[in-house]
Amino acid sequence: GPMSRAMKSKEVDAFEKKFGYKPGRIRVAVDALAVFTNKDNPLKCMSLPQVDAIFSKTRKGGMRSDVATWGQLGLKGMWASKPISVYGRNSASGTYGYFKKVALY
Repeated sequence: GPMSRAMKSKEVDAFEKKFGYKPGRIRVAVDALAVFTNKDNPLKCMSLPQVDAIFSKTRKGGMRSDVATWGQLGLKGMWASKPISVYGRNSASGTYGYFKKVALY
């Protein structure tokens, strides 16, 4: 099926074993990657170091601590103490690998 990454050699081998030939590769689209917030969230943007501090425990982007609330990104009032809920692809996804490489340093 469609993939957002190149096949791993073990996947190519399994395909060839099952079908008797190597799989072909046809580029049909380009992935886009974005981080979204709820439509009611007043946050206008996030820096890559902030994204790294939200999604990664290593914080190689330079933030001094994990970012767990919207107040840590500058939101005030009722948003300040609201926790950030993180959703994303699983680690087997090519999209996850790309996000990790580009956004998590």
